[in-house]
Amino acid sequence: MFAAVAAFLITRDATFGFIRQALPGRAYTATVLAGLAVSAVAYGLAVVWLRRLP
Repeated sequence: MFAAVAAFLITRDATFGFIRQALPGRAYTATVLAGLAVSAVAYGLAVVWLRRLP
């Protein structure tokens, strides 16, 4: 869960400035959707990695 939250926050901080200029009316929605997509991938990777541990 930490990996998902960290990925969401990093993606939000990294993409909000660009998306705010590219899509001014949908900046918050697009940023949240991008953050959710990245956090889902990060969560899946973390779960796979943790299952490989002894």
